[in-house]
Amino acid sequence: MLNWLKRSLGGLLALCMLISLVPTALAADRSELEDHWASESLLYFADEGWLQGYKDGTYKPDSKISRAEFITILNRVCGFTERDDEAAKAFQDVKETDWFAGDGVDFATARGIVNGVDMPDGTKQFQGEAAVTREQVAVFLMRYAQYLGMDVSARAEIDFPDAGEVSGFARDAMSWAVAEGLFTGNDATHELNPTDGAARAEVAAVLMRFINLMYA
Repeated sequence: MLNWLKRSLGGLLALCMLISLVPTALAADRSELEDHWASESLLYFADEGWLQGYKDGTYKPDSKISRAEFITILNRVCGFTERDDEAAKAFQDVKETDWFAGDGVDFATARGIVNGVDMPDGTKQFQGEAAVTREQVAVFLMRYAQYLGMDVSARAEIDFPDAGEVSGFARDAMSWAVAEGLFTGNDATHELNPTDGAARAEVAAVLMRFINLMYA
């Protein structure tokens, strides 16, 4: 009996030592953020828990962000907890089991931030997994600013080499976003790239500027 107990304790000790060497969850590597051009915004968002790492332990700051991810991060920044479970039902492609159905779609739809994408059959889709474009970010933020009662009367000429690429639905919002300094263009090309997918770092930088605007 004693020998069996010794063997059992020895095996348990060895197992515990092995487990201690294997982390239960990978901690996100902050070096990705510290060495990035948007490090100030990225680190602030990470510290606040607004920008979270992926399961593989990375932040992927240069990866394109989806519409669902953007709306979820915006909700974290705003801190809304109230939900409207009926709001997301307006979209044919959103299920109650979707990870973004609550904190993302309900939050954004109930406040008029997201209206959805019109489909040929007359229905609307949220298209949560699609990449959010820079001009869509401008539209969403202007709508949210209006919801908050902020002054959104500022307008500026969209004076960028690719200004003609701004979609009709987004021109007014982009003019406002440029006037408020939310979008400044690419440092190298000076282009706005309105229809390009926005990266996580770009979103963090733009949202930081938006927060500053809220409290200006």
